[in-house]
Amino acid sequence: MRDVPVRPGSYWMEYGDTAAHPRPPEGLDVDVAVIGAGIAGICTAWELARAGRSVELLERPGSPPE
Repeated sequence: MRDVPVRPGSYWMEYGDTAAHPRPPEGLDVDVAVIGAGIAGICTAWELARAGRSVELLERPGSPPE
């Protein structure tokens, strides 16, 4: 088996998208804010709402779900 190099720190902090994102709506008061309206975000928001949680599904403006 090959040795896999170990890198200290976070891959996502080093290579992830660091573009500025809009702030959540002023006065947002929910149990859970789900960020990202892809299939995982939609399903997560749906199940949380079915379980009685107040949920806000947030998506970046101009980014339709894939």
